[in-house]
Amino acid sequence: EMTGTSRPVNSLLDATPQFEVASKPAPQITKEHTANLEDIIKRRILDEDWDDVIPRELPDIGGTINNEPPEVSQEKSKLGLGELYEREYLKKAAGIDVSANEVQSKETEVKEELKTLFANLCSKLDALSNYHFAPRPIAPEVDVTNLSESTPAIAMEEVLPLHVSDARAVAPEQVFKGKKGRFGLLMGDSE
Repeated sequence: EMTGTSRPVNSLLDATPQFEVASKPAPQITKEHTANLEDIIKRRILDEDWDDVIPRELPDIGGTINNEPPEVSQEKSKLGLGELYEREYLKKAAGIDVSANEVQSKETEVKEELKTLFANLCSKLDALSNYHFAPRPIAPEVDVTNLSESTPAIAMEEVLPLHVSDARAVAPEQVFKGKKGRFGLLMGDSE
């Protein structure tokens, strides 16, 4: 290698440096190259080799009888596209059929409804057949109380964490309260 100081001035202008290129170099255009291209074109014209794109025949999807379009359902699907893809993925990947699970869940809902109807019927039959009425079994109920009406939101939540003193929660007006009456006036020490 040479450094710039040991090389004569403008010596690289006369030399052709060699370096690697990642792309293929373009062919040099010469008379022989253009004549070769013209010969290839003339030969393909004489052979009628046009390299035309062959039109692709669309496969018959069926359902077209006498050139009628296939019937398509006009009712709107109850599932979104994401839910359809999710079901298809779960069916293929995990082998879980979500539609079968939905049918089972509907069956369990119907079974629960039938159990309540049967329990109601049994309690009425007991009332008719016995002299002493047996009351219905108490069903568990959930009591929901609205705390927001009786309790302010700040009281329901912790305003300050436990490790912080209450002194930091006091507003400056509360710390530096002015005295009322004649004691609220500014007075000197001698007064």
